[in-house]
Amino acid sequence: MGYEIYNEGRIVGMGSYELYVRQHLSVDPINPPATEREWLASTLSLGQSMILRVEKALNHKNDEIWMYETLFPANTKLAAANTIIGSYFHGKCEFSGAGWATRVTDYGEMLANTASLSPAGQIHNHGAIPTNDVSRWTDDERHQLLQYAKILDGIIIQPGEWVDSSKKPPQKDLIPNMADYPRVRLQIRGPIEEEFAILLSGFTLRAVLKGVAGLDGSTDTEDPEDGDFLGPMQFPWASKIIFSVPTGYMAYYGTPNFTRMLPTGGSSKTVNETTVIDMLSTDPGDYYKTRHTDARVPMNVQAFTDTGEGSAVLAVYSRSELFPPALWGAFVSQNGDQYMNPIDCVAPGTIKVIPNGTAAQLAEYQKLYP
Repeated sequence: MGYEIYNEGRIVGMGSYELYVRQHLSVDPINPPATEREWLASTLSLGQSMILRVEKALNHKNDEIWMYETLFPANTKLAAANTIIGSYFHGKCEFSGAGWATRVTDYGEMLANTASLSPAGQIHNHGAIPTNDVSRWTDDERHQLLQYAKILDGIIIQPGEWVDSSKKPPQKDLIPNMADYPRVRLQIRGPIEEEFAILLSGFTLRAVLKGVAGLDGSTDTEDPEDGDFLGPMQFPWASKIIFSVPTGYMAYYGTPNFTRMLPTGGSSKTVNETTVIDMLSTDPGDYYKTRHTDARVPMNVQAFTDTGEGSAVLAVYSRSELFPPALWGAFVSQNGDQYMNPIDCVAPGTIKVIPNGTAAQLAEYQKLYP
């Protein structure tokens, strides 16, 4: 089927869609370009979106970092020629066998649309639109949210020919095959204990990309100062997925939340204050480095979270089942062999024994800790 562009009787020249069609035909004269509606749709908002279901994967250790990969539907028209935005999808969908949503059946608590409760008829701005139960997320929903937080990174990879890069590194550059469909690859830490869904936004029709994006590699581009190597001016050799942190995660897991009755049968109270362990003035290990060194407990630190000068660690530990557990502490600033140190109590009325203590030391202690 041939395509002709007429420009008779016009002074302004070709329209944007016609320019796209001309570029497309110069790159791929065999396959048809996108329709004008498809081309217009590709210019709106963030582009096309897809919803991916991440399946359970229980055969991984808690600290194991591994790759989750799945192909797009074989009949998809989409590709990722730019950065993609990923977010947790709170709701329900019907999925194909490959794990991609074919339709949304529930958008969560904010809009009820079930057999028992749904909008009806013409509803104007001030009309009532029903909601589902908004009292709390279920345990399963919160567990799904926790699984999403295990994603470390992600990319979209387009099939094509990998050729020597004119600038190294990287070693190879990609000449994308726009007749084929892409894959998504996620980097995950730990097992996936509950399947969950991700909303991915920013895809473009491949037929549109043929007419607007450079397809001859992205490692040596003409306008790197404009970010052309990240797409869509040049099709990148991989497209990053930027994952958002859901506000739901911050609400449920980003702040402390502990509800209890103390004692049992008393009034129920929720403790949601922020916990601070301050060891900056005194490291518990300083005293025991030269005094009563046998009071320490050897410890090997394999990993720790450090967002400042180190991590203040408190642990409840017992050296023997014959004796009650005690409180131990350490300020951790590196991995390797270290010690947990006993934490003292100086509350008034407690009995204190200081081995080999002199009368002057005992008097000083009583002065400092009445």
